[in-house]
Amino acid sequence: MRRAISLLACFALLLLCGQLAAGEEIHTFVQCNPGNCGAFAGELGSPAAGAADFSPDPWIMNFITGDALTWHQNGTEYDATFGVGGDFEIQGKNGESFSGFITGGYSSSDTQVGGQLVSVNFVGQWNNSSYGYGDAFVATEGGGNIGQARLDVYNAPEPSSLMLLVGGVAGLWRTRRQFM
Repeated sequence: MRRAISLLACFALLLLCGQLAAGEEIHTFVQCNPGNCGAFAGELGSPAAGAADFSPDPWIMNFITGDALTWHQNGTEYDATFGVGGDFEIQGKNGESFSGFITGGYSSSDTQVGGQLVSVNFVGQWNNSSYGYGDAFVATEGGGNIGQARLDVYNAPEPSSLMLLVGGVAGLWRTRRQFM
């Protein structure tokens, strides 16, 4: 009887971990029109930035990187890579918000065609205290008149949920060994 209760408690702990790790997960894309997307690839090692309104989806994102780790200018073409630093924010139209920082990315531009592209990876926390990570990009051409943007955010369990999961798995393993 004691073993059955222990097994049931471990199973309940695993189910609880799944509930604690729940948060928003977003996968959205938009074709940019003038005014709903913007990208700045940076210049001479300066930070890059991007913004997009994903209407009719309820999400708006804004980000700015830290200074470039590496950059290269060749005539009208520019490219840069970025490391940890900068800010990443998402606002939902129903009060949701996400604040985080950029973990890496790259940018490129070509002044001859007026094209700018910025792609970043990020981590952060929702205003409901759940954690997330993801990637985003904004690309524009013709001085920002056309382009596209994408945003993908995934759930990440917060540290105490991971500890509960490890404890639950260890309990299941111990219970299994006792039954053998």
